[in-house]
Amino acid sequence: EEDTVTVKQLRDYQHEAVVAIESAWADGLNRPAVVAATGAGKTLTFSELIGRHVEKLRANGQRVLVLAHRETLLEQGDGAIRAQVPGVWTAIVKGSRGQKTHQFADVVIASVQTLARPKRREAIDRIGMVIVDECHLAASKSYREVLEHYGCFDERQTPTVGFTATLTRMNGGLPDVWQSVAYEKGIASLIAEGYLVPPVAKSVDVGLNLATTRVTAGDLNTKDLANALEESAAFDTIADVWMEQASERPTIAFLPNVETTEKLRDAFLARGVAAESVIGATPATERRAAFVRYRDGRTRVLTSCMTLTEGFDAPATAC
Repeated sequence: EEDTVTVKQLRDYQHEAVVAIESAWADGLNRPAVVAATGAGKTLTFSELIGRHVEKLRANGQRVLVLAHRETLLEQGDGAIRAQVPGVWTAIVKGSRGQKTHQFADVVIASVQTLARPKRREAIDRIGMVIVDECHLAASKSYREVLEHYGCFDERQTPTVGFTATLTRMNGGLPDVWQSVAYEKGIASLIAEGYLVPPVAKSVDVGLNLATTRVTAGDLNTKDLANALEESAAFDTIADVWMEQASERPTIAFLPNVETTEKLRDAFLARGVAAESVIGATPATERRAAFVRYRDGRTRVLTSCMTLTEGFDAPATAC
């Protein structure tokens, strides 16, 4: 059954990004990166890039590999590519999924965890272009091994490009992977041009005492921060202020650990607000169902711990 979709017109900066990538490749830089703020439409941009090259790759017996690390990124990437490139054949490979059908695909969308296994890397062959989503992760050993396998570092010079909103990593190593930033689009210019809504910040005093909160690897220690939140009036205060000032706004709340995520959810539920928690351990089917309820308005608040931070599309979110 064919998808009934409309190909989206690229914004000017998305087109500029595609041209900048191709220019970098033409200049011999086969591993450029694109840094674009959250909401800039990175998936649409690399879908357009695929559309411009897929027929030539197909004629040469090659195809595209899109590397991601979260299931939501795999699914959203697949949908965006098929919508932007009519007639393209895609396959998601994650775990045992897609292992028998990917050989027919023009575009293989795979998790780096799956391709960390040499046998599965060898099975996905004929790769003539590599796109890395959330490419700030690509300095890790697992990503490097995958990229090296597909000729991104050797004389094969497989055209490769990375996309991220934040080209930084605590452990360093990114300059060894990405040779240049071919294109950059920041939050300020996206707001100035009307593509992003200007944020309005409100400070809410919850009696949070961070005096004994340690700093670990450049950030507040998760356990200490969670303890400080639990010792404060945070959960009830946040829910009360939300009821007064943001109750009409679909809302996502980010918490430091599972316990605080569930306590804030419970504070909303106690006030009759439809709220759900999504954490790393939430099964994929339950997570997808929660997203559907949030997007159609049945769930008003999602509380989250270490999820919804990368590649999660929910344009209706307003708080």
